[in-house]
Amino acid sequence: MQIAHVATGNWLDPPPPPPPPGTSKFIRELQLTYRTMTQRRRRLFVVIATCQGLVNSEDIEKIEDNTSKTLSIFD
Repeated sequence: MQIAHVATGNWLDPPPPPPPPGTSKFIRELQLTYRTMTQRRRRLFVVIATCQGLVNSEDIEKIEDNTSKTLSIFD
């Protein structure tokens, strides 16, 4: 299925599906999202993502550990 871009009239392919849970690309995208959240939103994010089976406790530890490292890279 193709979608017409309203402003230009170009035909665009639909966006690619999100990476499957548990892949390194999926974890990296979660890290980038996680580091922009406030502490309260981080806790809610962890609860929702864990309940939906998107991440497990090991993934959360990786994300939390790498968040501080990632922040120093982008500063």
